Amino acid sequence: MNSQPAILAFIAIIIALVLIGIFAIAEFAEKKDSERNACKKYNCPSIANYIGSADSKEFYSCSCSSIPEIEEENKACFISALQAEEKGYKRVEC
Repeated sequence: MNSQPAILAFIAIIIALVLIGIFAIAEFAEKKDSERNACKKYNCPSIANYIGSADSKEFYSCSCSSIPEIEEENKACFISALQAEEKGYKRVEC
């Protein structure tokens, strides 16, 4: 029994999965970079991924359209959702 075609098919599948994974990671990284740039325009550090409102104790992704409504003195910048939640903020999806 010749198993060479099965081995080649298996290798081709592995290569395809690796390539799909690489493209998925690159797309994820690009999205994160664009969100960081969104935070930066609201005077948050470039490592911030979320902005919260001290009045409502809610936080948003930096690309959320509600952020311009938050008064500057009430804005809080967060690196992670966990950091915001640990400070008592509740996540709001936009």
